[in-house]
Amino acid sequence: MNKQNIIELILESLPKSIVAADKAHVITYMNKAARDEHTNLAGKSLFDCHNKDSVRKIKVMAGRMEAGEDKILLKEKDGFIKSYFIALRDNEGQFTGYYELMEKRS
Repeated sequence: MNKQNIIELILESLPKSIVAADKAHVITYMNKAARDEHTNLAGKSLFDCHNKDSVRKIKVMAGRMEAGEDKILLKEKDGFIKSYFIALRDNEGQFTGYYELMEKRS
């Protein structure tokens, strides 16, 4: 088994929802927990599945991550305790997108 397969198996087995997007805000990956909760939205813009206020917040957070922040914590009210937005960077440290890790309320 190669490294890519191992990483994919780990992500798919996590009970927490993970959604990754590129810097154009297009969903590039959803793990099983995310797909089970939201259906598979890979290939769609995050802006198509969020309201205007959420789109504004996503743009602000992406701008902060592009400017150098690596992790932003949000506290939610709609069924989640917290949501982390984490920057994805290439080998040169350039911002390439981000992912959201959601922890459900117990």
